[in-house]
Amino acid sequence: MAVTFVAVPDGGATTFVSWLTAGVAFTVLDSPVTVAYTGAAGSVVCTNPDPLVEAGKGFERRDQSTGGWGGNFKVGDRLLWTGRIPGSFSPGPMEIVFSSPVYGAGAQIQADDFGGFVGHLDVYVGADVTSFTVAGTASGAADDSAPYMGCLSDAPNITKIVYWVTEADTPPTNNDFAINQLDLVLTPAAAAFLFRPRRPFLNILAAWSLGLPVPLVLPSFPLLIPEEPAATPSNRHFRVTHLQVLYGLGGFSGGNKA
Repeated sequence: MAVTFVAVPDGGATTFVSWLTAGVAFTVLDSPVTVAYTGAAGSVVCTNPDPLVEAGKGFERRDQSTGGWGGNFKVGDRLLWTGRIPGSFSPGPMEIVFSSPVYGAGAQIQADDFGGFVGHLDVYVGADVTSFTVAGTASGAADDSAPYMGCLSDAPNITKIVYWVTEADTPPTNNDFAINQLDLVLTPAAAAFLFRPRRPFLNILAAWSLGLPVPLVLPSFPLLIPEEPAATPSNRHFRVTHLQVLYGLGGFSGGNKA
């Protein structure tokens, strides 16, 4: 089993889960709730195991800026929020089980309270668990800066993922959170999540994948990478650009609700 962390949502997903499928903004959802994939057969079952969750109130739908969430996702992003419990908000966690095992999955995540937080992602391959964390900052900037947390395996064997957060304040005030569209990798693409050239480590990735030591610059060559039109942020489109491969020595490592 080889499960790696994916920190950049820039392509390779073969389908996704739009939380709009579960209801419009402010819709209160039961736990568990089943949501179908968009453009492919399959579904996810989302569960909030918080013991304080009331029947029929496991999650709530929100939209960034336009539907009750004033955070730092992209404007209009469809969100799934861990929702309310009596007198407070639920910290989750958010358990997502796939109808069939997948190669990869990922989404952006944001804590409710503004300020620093740590996002957690537990990836299940059968009974084996691989855990990842990422440091994030929750704000009301609506600038698409919420951190991305994804995973990718070398086989279609990821059966479940679990998201949760811990906040920087001590003790934390609530730890409730939301995620946006869930990207899914269902096929064995050569590079399931591609990195855009504007990110420096793309060059390192390309050199490593070609078996080159990694800084002499070889001639650039075309690379297919994703492009997301602003009008349809949930759709994945592609364009051709150029990538420069590096050669030399080195290696690869790879409070807002209204």
